[in-house]
Amino acid sequence: MAATALFPSAGLAQEYQSSEYDLKAAILFNLVKFVEWPPASYADARAPTVVCTLGKEPFGPALDQFASGNRVFGRQLVVRRLAHEDNPHGCHLIYISTSERKLLPEILKSLEGSHILTVGETEQFAAHGGMVQLTVEDKQVHFTINLGAASREELRVRSGLLALSKIVGSGATGPAVSGLAP
Repeated sequence: MAATALFPSAGLAQEYQSSEYDLKAAILFNLVKFVEWPPASYADARAPTVVCTLGKEPFGPALDQFASGNRVFGRQLVVRRLAHEDNPHGCHLIYISTSERKLLPEILKSLEGSHILTVGETEQFAAHGGMVQLTVEDKQVHFTINLGAASREELRVRSGLLALSKIVGSGATGPAVSGLAP
């Protein structure tokens, strides 16, 4: 379940970068490699993959550094920082800061039907409807995946990530669950 087992480059990032949030920034971008979005999530074949943050953002310049010049599946990576009044349209992944814990149910409800992968660190994030919860234990980042929430948004989580994650909310059925990508 440890991030360094799934993301060898995250282990290198940990050696290269000193802070926990530098590692987590690398993990956010690596998560993009383990999720498939429905084609309608992109305006066209050249549209970028957009990683967004909402709330007090702990990453500093690390997100921009990882996005700069990098591509995943041929798509440029772009970072957007959102305020509450901003429309998340166009985001593919949204990191919801712990500063938003009181508004989390409202935020998750507003994102229903958007095909956006939700990622957070708030306690019970995945159990309450978020898709990927990051937890640090013994200086390692662990994942909890709410497979039902991802399935409802037509997101396919690759088996490489699922194998190293705790799974919650897997009661959903449908093509995104039965057709998991390798």
